[in-house]
Amino acid sequence: MPASNDLSPRMSRRMNPHIFRAYDVRGLAEDELTPAVAERIGAAFATDIRRRGGKALAVGRDSRPSSPALYEAIIAGVRAAGIDVTVLGLTPSPVAGFATAAWALDGAINVTASHNPVRFNGLKLVRAGAAALLPEEIQDLRALAESGDFERGRGALTERDPKPEYVAMLERRFPVARPLRVVADPGNGVATLTGPAALRGAGCEVVGLYTELLEGFPNHLPDPQAAETMADLGRTVIDHEADCGFAWDGDGDRVGLVDESGRRHEADWIVALLARDLLHRHPGARVLLDGKCSLGAIRAIRARGGEPVLTRTGYTLLRRRMAAEGILFGGEASGHVIFGEDYYGIDDGVYAACAIARLAAAADRPLSARFQEMKAGMPPLFTSREIMMPCGDAAKFRVAAAVNARLRAACDGLEAEGLRLDFGDGWALVRASNTNPVLSVRFEAESRDRYDAIRTLIWEAVGEHAEVTIPDGVEEPA
Repeated sequence: MPASNDLSPRMSRRMNPHIFRAYDVRGLAEDELTPAVAERIGAAFATDIRRRGGKALAVGRDSRPSSPALYEAIIAGVRAAGIDVTVLGLTPSPVAGFATAAWALDGAINVTASHNPVRFNGLKLVRAGAAALLPEEIQDLRALAESGDFERGRGALTERDPKPEYVAMLERRFPVARPLRVVADPGNGVATLTGPAALRGAGCEVVGLYTELLEGFPNHLPDPQAAETMADLGRTVIDHEADCGFAWDGDGDRVGLVDESGRRHEADWIVALLARDLLHRHPGARVLLDGKCSLGAIRAIRARGGEPVLTRTGYTLLRRRMAAEGILFGGEASGHVIFGEDYYGIDDGVYAACAIARLAAAADRPLSARFQEMKAGMPPLFTSREIMMPCGDAAKFRVAAAVNARLRAACDGLEAEGLRLDFGDGWALVRASNTNPVLSVRFEAESRDRYDAIRTLIWEAVGEHAEVTIPDGVEEPA
């Protein structure tokens, strides 16, 4: 642990502006997000907190090989700017947010690149109350870090582990009504420190899969949004005759689910399932959803009396809007599920898993039947998965704008909520990812013919740009 409270002479002002993304800081650990850069960002964030009247930050990290050095650099930078540090050690991002709010700290930094490949790392930052930074606040942080106009001081250092308190909270909140066997797959990430324990504490029998905390994620990248990363989970659920299986991403803020048949369910339908539970307690409540969510999930929420509200993609945007407008629940098609009912408005994959386990145990039918009931009587929809098309950070926003201009002409300028292009009998969304060098693409239609036609339009529009790598084969509905 760094002992000095002085700014390190290694603290370089050279920073790639692309690492300051819309929701967090993220870049290649070898040459973009180095310890020197991390120390500078830590000092900048601590300076901002101090100038707002704050005194203390929490700092945690994930299990990536590059995380320990970045963690120590962040701590050094924060302390050198005169802010006290509560060191959390290995900690999922939702637990760092939980500690910030529960312990009345002035903010937190968690060293993690979530689901990105191992060569990446990043910083997730929150202010008091676990308030995630908005895109413009990330850019303000960048400007301050570049300026070097930092406060100076001698911040104190204390160690405190929030995980036992966090797990105990989940045990109290989500006891299961009957014995439930679940498979838990944290993919060797830090959710292994909380997910299996919380599910056991709630009363589940837990079969662990890749629950050893390992650097580098040797079995599979922990990314439940990618269906291929959950294949082992589905097979293990079947082999152990489990009621369901859960997966989490590298820092535990996103959740994936397979039912007792081993079938993976898209995250927007997980949001719909949990929203219907909320609506028992809060009839007519608003539910915040990002623009990638399926019409089917939206209709399922509306059928239970809820008010679906679409907004721009971005978990920080959803969190801040929920807090500002008093919305109790929200989620994204990427697997971020955000809880504001008697909680801190945090996207929390382990919290979501415990809530689903309680729902599954309360019913006398399998989890698959719950999803079938939501979809019963609905007209068929043909929905793509979220498709990631590689495109460099320097080009992706320009390419996304050009592709959308081409598609807008094809749909007569109609836009749904200003978020996605509406073709009347289908929709499409093409956006530049804020966390990866890719275009994120999803589309949906009311018939297979229309699905294929929209796909063709997108592929033709994207194909005009050599910077994009288009997936091989025909994109079948999920």
